[in-house]
Order: sequence, then C-alpha cells, then structure tokens
Amino acid sequence: MAPLNSELVLDKLSPEELIAKGKREMLCSQISNAVECFQMACQLLAEKNGDLHDDLAIPNLLYGTALLELSRSENNILGESMKERAESMDSTEDSSDDEGDCEKNIKGELKQANVEKGVGVNEVGDAGTSSVEKSTASGETTFSPPEGSEDLGDEDISTLQLAWEVVEVARKLFLRHEDAEHQLRASDCLEKLAEIGQEIGNHQQAVSDLLECLKIRSIHAPNNDRLIAETHFQLAVSYSQVGNVISSDASFVDALRRLEGCKLKLELQLSAVNEEGEGDGSKINQLEMQIREVVGLIGEVSERRKEGSQSIQSVEEPQATHVHKDVPIGDISHLIKKKRRISGENARQVPEKSLSASVNNCDLCRNVFEKYRSAFYDIDPDISLGGGNTDWEEKFIGKYAFSELHAFETMEKTLKALNDREAQFLSEIEGEVEDFWVDYLKTGLSNLDDVIDVFCIEKLKLCCPWNKFGEKCSNCDPCIVENGHCDGNGTRNGTGICLCRIGFSGKSCDKCDNLTHFQSSFENGSISCSTCHPSCAGGCSDATSASCISCAKGFTDIEKDGHRICVDIDECAGDGSLCKVGTFCVNSEGSFSCVKCPKECLACTNPSTCLSCLSGYTLTGTRCVDVDECSLPDVCSGLHQRCVNKPGSYLCVCEEGYRLKQGGFSEAKIRSVEGGEVTSLALGGQVRWQVSLKLSVRSDPLYSCNTMPISKRDKRSMSFCCLHHSPVVSLTKTDKKVGNKSALVNKIQSLVSNYKYIYVITFENPRNARLAEIRQELPSSVLLFGKNKVIAVAFGRDATTQLKPGLHKLKKYVKGQCALLFSNMELDELRQVFNQFRSQDYARAGSVAAQTVTLGAGPVPKFSHTLEPSLRQLGLPVKLVRGIINLEDDYLVCNIGQALTPEQCRILKYFETQTSEFRVNIVARWKAENGSVENLSIRDAENVVTSLYPKVRVTCQTIEAGSHCFIPEPMEV
Repeated sequence: MAPLNSELVLDKLSPEELIAKGKREMLCSQISNAVECFQMACQLLAEKNGDLHDDLAIPNLLYGTALLELSRSENNILGESMKERAESMDSTEDSSDDEGDCEKNIKGELKQANVEKGVGVNEVGDAGTSSVEKSTASGETTFSPPEGSEDLGDEDISTLQLAWEVVEVARKLFLRHEDAEHQLRASDCLEKLAEIGQEIGNHQQAVSDLLECLKIRSIHAPNNDRLIAETHFQLAVSYSQVGNVISSDASFVDALRRLEGCKLKLELQLSAVNEEGEGDGSKINQLEMQIREVVGLIGEVSERRKEGSQSIQSVEEPQATHVHKDVPIGDISHLIKKKRRISGENARQVPEKSLSASVNNCDLCRNVFEKYRSAFYDIDPDISLGGGNTDWEEKFIGKYAFSELHAFETMEKTLKALNDREAQFLSEIEGEVEDFWVDYLKTGLSNLDDVIDVFCIEKLKLCCPWNKFGEKCSNCDPCIVENGHCDGNGTRNGTGICLCRIGFSGKSCDKCDNLTHFQSSFENGSISCSTCHPSCAGGCSDATSASCISCAKGFTDIEKDGHRICVDIDECAGDGSLCKVGTFCVNSEGSFSCVKCPKECLACTNPSTCLSCLSGYTLTGTRCVDVDECSLPDVCSGLHQRCVNKPGSYLCVCEEGYRLKQGGFSEAKIRSVEGGEVTSLALGGQVRWQVSLKLSVRSDPLYSCNTMPISKRDKRSMSFCCLHHSPVVSLTKTDKKVGNKSALVNKIQSLVSNYKYIYVITFENPRNARLAEIRQELPSSVLLFGKNKVIAVAFGRDATTQLKPGLHKLKKYVKGQCALLFSNMELDELRQVFNQFRSQDYARAGSVAAQTVTLGAGPVPKFSHTLEPSLRQLGLPVKLVRGIINLEDDYLVCNIGQALTPEQCRILKYFETQTSEFRVNIVARWKAENGSVENLSIRDAENVVTSLYPKVRVTCQTIEAGSHCFIPEPMEV
C-alpha cells in the first residue's frame, strides 16, 4: 500500500471518511498512513467546531493510538539498526574511532526507514520538536519524561509527546459526560496513557493511570469480568516494574479470579444453548472461541505470576540461608530480609520527582506514617526472645524495639493496613520511614504534626506548609479564601497565583468579573457578586436585561418603555431551513433545537401538524392517516388470497384451507372429503397418527405427530411430519444420579394413594412460563416430570410388582417428552383448564411452520434505520429510502410444514408474527376406583382432523387392538 503523501487525495475526503480510512490503514499495519488520516480528520473537525468540541474526543483517541504505534515501530527500526551496527563494529579493529559516524549512519537509516513508511524527513529530528515548543508556548499541558527514563531520541520524544497530549485531551472531553459510555471511553484513554508512560519508562505514572482506569471500569462495567481482569493484569505488570511485589501479586490474583468467573459464565451460556437446541452453529463457535481465549489468558497470567514469584525467591533465598555465628541462638533477626537502606554507593535514592508528581499533598504521607506508628506499638506481650516472657518496658529499653525483627514485623503489619495507593507509596520510601522513625524516638518529638512537617515536608519534600507552593515552598499570592484559592497551595506544584471562583476576578479575587457578574453588595470588606441576565454579553450593572452592555448570541436589543433591552431571537420564525427534512424547529431562550417528526410524517411544523406523509399514509387535514390498501382493488392478485392491513403497509396471506406454492400462487381448494380412516403407526419407536382422506381433486395422506418429540439425532423423522410436529429437544447425555432416581420413585409411590386419577400428558411447543402457570392453576394437583424408565419402575413391571391394580398398564403410554398429573379432577374439567392455556407464541428454531408467511413489498416505517443491516444480513431485500427501511420485493418467509431456521424465526419475531401454539394433550388416564387405564390419545387425533378441516365430522371408537376414526360420509370443506 502506497504512503499517503499527497494531500490532494485526503483533501477530498470528509472527516468521517478520513477516520474510516485511518482505521483500515491501522488494520493493514500502515501506521504512518493512519496517522496522516487521523491528523487531517482532527484538523478538519477543529476548524469546523473548535479545538475542544466533543466531536474531537474519538478522533483524538484514535490519533494518539496511531502515534503510539508509530513510535513503537520507530523504536524497532532504531533497535535493529543499532544491533546491526554493533555487530559490524565488533568485527572492525578501529571501531572506537568511528562512534560519531555510527550515530550519523543510524539516524540516516532511521530517516530513510521513515521515508519508506510514509513519514516525511522534516518530521524527524529537529523539526520534530515543533509540537513541543508550540504546546509549551501556549501554556497548555506539556510532556516531560521523568529522570531515569531511556533516551529515546528527539524524534521519538516528539511522537510520544504528541501522543500523550492528544490522548489527554480526549480523556478530558470524555469526562465531560457522566454516562457509562463516555466514562468507559475515558478509561480507554487512561489505558493508552499508561502504555505511553511505560514506553518512556515512567512506570510510576503508568500505575496511577491504570488504578484510575480500573476504578472507572469497576463502576461502569462491573459485570465485564474479562475487561476488568485484563486491567488487573496490566496493573500487575506495572506494579512489578516499579518493584511493588505485594501489590503486583494481589493484582495477578484479582485477574485470575475475574478470568475464572468469566470462563464459568461462558461455559454456562454454552451449556444453555446446547440444552435448548436453539443456538445456531455460529453462536456455539463464538462461545467456544471466547472460552479458548479466556483459558489462554488464564495460562498467560498464571505464567507471569509464577515468574514473579520465582524472581522473588531467587533474591530472598541466599539471605535466608546465610548463617551468622556471632549472634545468639534466640536472635532470629539474621533470618529476616534486611529492610534498612544500605549505606554507601549502593544506597537507594528516593525518586523525589516521581513522588512529587503522583502525590500533591501531605494526606497520604500522614496516613502512612500514622499507621506505621500504630504498627510499631502493636507488640505481642507474649513474644519470646530466648529469655522468657517480658513486658513492654523491658522490650522498649532492650534491643528488641530497634531490632531487625521488630522492623520487619512493623513493616508487614503496616502493609496489611494500607490500601493499594498507600502500599505503593510506602514501598518507595520504606527505608526512609524506618530510619526516620528511629531518629524520631531518639529526639523525643511528641507532636505528630511536627513529625509530619519534618518527615513529609523537609525530608521527603512531598508537599509544602499551608499557603505555600512550588519546589521551594514559596509564599502564595494574597487571596480572599472565600472567593478563590492559591494554585498549588500546600503542594510542590502550581504557580502560587490566586485562582478565582466563577464570578470573581482580580489578583486577590477581590473584584467581580465584569464580563459575567456585577457587584450586588459590599459589607464589612466582603464583596458579593451576582450573575448577569442570560441575555447579556460584555457585562451588566444589575440582574435585568435592560442593564446589558451588549446582547449575547441568540438575543437582540429592542427599545421598550424608553430603554434598550435584550430579547430572545425566535430562530424558528423563519422559513424552516434551519432543520433538515423530517424534523421541526423548537425555539428556546438564546437557542433552538430540531426535533423529529412523528414516524408517519415526512415533514412537519410541529408534532400535530404534518406537511407530507410517508408512503402508505395519506394527509388528512394536518395528520397522516394509514391507507387501507386492502380496500383497493386487486391488491392481492393471487387466487384465494386475502389482504391484511398493516400500519403503512399490508400483507397477502392464503385463505383458510390453502397453502402458498412456489411463485406466490395458492393451491386449488379441497372441495370435498370422502370416508377416511385414522390409524396409529409406529415409526422408529415414535407413535404417529395417520389420517388418510380421499379428496375430490386428489388423494393426500396427511400426518400429524402426537407423542414423541423429534430427536436431533434422527433427522429422517422430519420427513414423516408434514403439518404438525412436536418440538426438537436435546438428548444430551447426563451423569447418572442414583439418589435422584430413588427420590422420584418414592415420590410417585407416595402420591398414588392420595389421588383418584393419574393422567399422562404431553406438551406441544412447551414454555417454562406456561408450565408454571398451569401449576398455579391446579394447586390441588401435582404435576411431575422425570425419566420415563424410572416412572415405569415406580408403576411396576407387571401385575405382581405393581403398587396398585392396573397401574403397570399405564407405563406403555409414558413415552417421549411427557409428564404425570396426579389429580382428583374429571377429564372434561381438566380439558377446559388446559384449553385456557392454548396460546400463540413466536416459533423457535427447528420447529415446523404452521402457516405460510409472506411479507409484502413497501416501506416498513416501524423499524429504525439502524436495523437495516441486520435485516439485510437475514436475507431480506431491503434498502434505505430517505431514512426509511423499504422492502424492495415480496418476500416469502416460510412455507407451511417447513422446518424453521434461526434466521426465519428472527424475521417472524421482527414482524410480530406468532406461528407457534402452546398446547397440552392428555394421552391416557388411570382410575384408582377400578384400576382401569383409558387410552385418550385418539381424541387428540380427532382434534387434528377437525382443526385442519373444521366442517368435517369425525367419529372415533376405541378398540383394544388399536384406535380408529371414521368419516362416515363426504362433507363439504
């Protein structure tokens, strides 16, 4: 891909197109091209809306991310060049004399590499620092790498500085909003700022940024375990880089705990999808891929934590094994890791600059020191030092109070009492705390405030006394405390200038801001300032619009009662061109807004006055009324079709007794039915009712599935069901639980003696909510589910083992997905109850369509335009016309008898078409009074025929060998 050196190409693109192009360049690893795109997008948006407009937040974040990647790629090029040069110099005898030439060659190679990547030569070297100088000159936040960071070169510092600045601007823009979306975007900025800090070696600042990032994500995304876990992982790595081992290990543990929780949730989701049988392959694959990714992250985090533990042990073990022969056996201080600061050349220096950058007051220092003091005096009175128990005075007078053992115990107790930030602070200054504490005990200072002043202010130089600021704790400018505050008061930062609250001005904040406020009172040397009227600009003398120096934007001055006053401009009084089509203007004080018209209006002046209507509606007075297309001639031109009117559209469906053929035409109507017979068939262990009807135009065998649900493992069984079927259920293997089986047998045997009847019932399109309602409707009955084989054992294998007379005969009806109902209700009464729960519902994937559904072409205004990609992905021929989704052609969703796919089910649900019916069928009944078992399933077969052909009269009789239904004479359908 060629570099984007030509501005003529980019100048023709809008900011949105530049951002999209930049994202593509990032995916293709063309980082320099992406930087150029994002830079120009930010420039265009700044020229249009201003440098600090909200629209610049996301582009700035993308721009900063691209700059960070560009800096990393430049580092790689520089590192490879230096490596090659070092190898070349090792093989040359006079390498020490060519250091200057080597450095020049490396810079030349870097510039050449940047040219090849699309970065201009003038952007590297001295010219690359221009953004630094501009930023500093304007008084904005500048980027200053801490002492001890690597020397990255001028060009790299410039790139990283610019990256830091634009990401910081993006963070502040996102933080203007308190909603979760913007706050999480701000956390993304903090994550990038931490990466920049790590690049320049400022790991302390990276820790601070990640802590703030973790805080935001924990508040606004508490359930996103993976996101928070990854943040903990990054924090653990940063902690290890600053040497805070305890906090690093704790963050590793938090990351592992979150990842394990995430893995468990994903596994439960996958199990639910498999059990319900509703998930398509893509959803299952997606869940399995996410589980593999989380497992990989768990392994990576565990490995990094293990490496950290090994590095700690390698440092501590030699000290633990060193033996001092000149100390008493009872003294174990030589086994404790030395906490004191080593004297001499190896003494650790306090990183004053990094501390002062991350801590701006004495509160943190005070909290840590007070907790250390409490831990020092918290001594176990029963501790043994080899000479028996001693009390506090003896220990204090003796060597224990100043021993290494006591110092170690004090430090450990203190760390347990601190939070993350305090522990991080103490890990940097622990040697100074211990040394100063010993000196403090010897000097006898009793006032803790004096200790804070000496330790936190004079020794560590973390902060300043009140009313002082800066590196040298200079005096702040005089400032009226009620009206403002000293910039940097009590810290090592700031300017010392008096910063005034809104409404006040002056060097000491002793005046009113004459541009926005006026002096309302002055008593006892105290001034009060009040806000000018909203219509004023440039100042005022009182709170009315008549005292304005000039009028604010959105207002104009007029003469009233001999005075000039500022009044609101009604921007909506014009020709309406301020708002785009489909919206209307609403005036407000000093401004206006554009509000969407009602969904049926194409243009309007207010919510109740439409000027034009969308297709499918007609303008009646000032309102858009739905056109009843079904009242128009030849709307549904196919034979035996009827029209169904919809808001703004219509549907053509087949009349009852017809089904849609390919091409959109109805089949010929069945004129008459001659005598027929219904018999039971055993098809692969599944009972079907076969209804054979001789028709006047042709003879069709019709099948209806009654008892056993279709197994996903037996795809061939689908061919036996043309009109009705039971839902597909999962036959997933489960672990055997003997205890549950015994409990079920005992439960059934205990219920048999308490009820007059036991019914075997089955369900069509079962829903958990419906089953719960049935249980509530039958409080005196018991609905019981269980494994069919276990139920058969409870009934008895034969007449000799049955619990009650005739009960073992009921087990032959316990097949497929069924349940037992123990009840005293009569059959007709029970049927009435079950019929109340017959209801339509949305079909699920794998079920068979109970009717043919066709969507008519035309606009679909009820859908938002954002749904158009989803509908197109489902296969619907849709497109956007003036923001309205339009169906370009008639679309056949499904044919009756067709097994529905997940996509078809989603379409039916989008268009609010319910084709599935929940239904309860009674298969058999056992009577306690005489032990008889009655086959009731034949009545369901009768219902099948009458539901298909309501005018056909069917008579049934039950024979021991089988059940038959007869149609005695031809009937008009």
